[in-house]
Amino acid sequence: MLELRHPESLKVASDFQLNTITFNCDKINYLYTQEEYPALSLIKLDEIATILADLAGWENDANRPALKKSYHFKDFNEAFAWMTKVALYAEKANHHPEWFNVWNRVDVTLTTHDAGGITSKDIQLAHFMEKAR
Repeated sequence: MLELRHPESLKVASDFQLNTITFNCDKINYLYTQEEYPALSLIKLDEIATILADLAGWENDANRPALKKSYHFKDFNEAFAWMTKVALYAEKANHHPEWFNVWNRVDVTLTTHDAGGITSKDIQLAHFMEKAR
């Protein structure tokens, strides 16, 4: 179970098994509070640089206001299992990544389309992705 700090939790009613990999998604917590990063307020560039220091491998997309990272896994099953965990969280958080999967690689781009840039939703999802690894 992933434990991230936030006073409110999202309940996920999902325990499932994929081949021999079992996921227990009983409790998913947000990383940041609304006070730290209001949900749809754009995060300033200098703040993003500070935040990225805690997110190894994540970087600003040079072509648009977004964060990106390429994840590498042992094989397709491991990559897909990770994507499934992230998808459950993303659905409950109502914030979905842009991603592309080829065998053991998953390229991820995060941006909040409604806000036109990077918000706390992107930071929360990036942290969740790191913890789910």
